[in-house]
Amino acid sequence: MSSQAADLVSHHPTVAALRAILPGATVAGGSFGHWLPHPGDLPRADRRPAFDFAMAKGRQACLRTLFAAAGSTRVPPASRSPTVSWPHGWVGSLTHKGTVVLGALMPNHSTPSLGIDLEHYDRGHCKIPKGYIAPEGLPTMARSELSVLLALSGKEAIFKAYWPLETRRLEFSDISVGWQAVSRREFTATGDCPSGPRFTLRCRIVGDWIVSAARPLTPTAAVNPQVRPSRTRTQRQ
Repeated sequence: MSSQAADLVSHHPTVAALRAILPGATVAGGSFGHWLPHPGDLPRADRRPAFDFAMAKGRQACLRTLFAAAGSTRVPPASRSPTVSWPHGWVGSLTHKGTVVLGALMPNHSTPSLGIDLEHYDRGHCKIPKGYIAPEGLPTMARSELSVLLALSGKEAIFKAYWPLETRRLEFSDISVGWQAVSRREFTATGDCPSGPRFTLRCRIVGDWIVSAARPLTPTAAVNPQVRPSRTRTQRQ
């Protein structure tokens, strides 16, 4: 495999979108779809393992870039865990959807935690109960079919930024988000949780993709690096 083919396709539009909504962060990622064989070339039973293998490689490629930016040659081993032991003095977050993986990293003197999320619209999201995701109300937007997914993505980002501070599982209804449209494709919000700080949230729509990033409004809470969450319905990549 050539060195170019071994890299993530970093010009995927979601990478630029994440950089735009998270200024000051080191952003890495892209698409690993070119690593996958054509589905017709594989028996049906081998398709999922091939995808999982490519996704794990993409995750590691993203982590290598982020850890190198932090001056670290250590990269965590391949894992399906939603948590990462980031280099000392740094906080970060990973997300993936389909064949795209994204990661972001910031020094912990600028923010005590960070959460990012990536979603892709399909008609199945129209079936998600609106009251389950956002009982406080959905964002008003031109593409109303994306409003549920936007609320879901924003809250997923907040979940990831919240966990290192409080290590407490939340339901979607535990977070109340107040939305404000910046443009037809960008939204800002604040998120309130039962405890812990208030969070600031930025989301950008890129075609049928939604990229979200959350961080505490005031960087005052201490991170507990010793506690690792178990995978839950509301804490995923």
